[in-house]
Amino acid sequence: MTAQVLKQHLCERHSFAFWASMEMTMTTISSAAAAPVRSSMVGGLLRLLRVWGDALATYWVRREAIKTLRQLDDRTLRDIGISRCHIETAVTGDLDLELVRIR
Repeated sequence: MTAQVLKQHLCERHSFAFWASMEMTMTTISSAAAAPVRSSMVGGLLRLLRVWGDALATYWVRREAIKTLRQLDDRTLRDIGISRCHIETAVTGDLDLELVRIR
């Protein structure tokens, strides 16, 4: 049934005045297509590589800091507020300085 025939049928059958003046048009609803799976996989791989790169860079910086602190003498370490056995935990940030005060 076409729109014109439907309009005429409604006007005759129900005799509503507004049906005569009403214009029927058809609309389509369009939605964007889903993103291809490949691009999300590439994005996930790039995020993973970035996370690994950041972790590797952090590891290298921490190892260099530990190496530098180990080259210091005990007196200098005491002035900083750490002892030789706490160098690694101090570099990683796990050391609670309130608990390990050196006298």
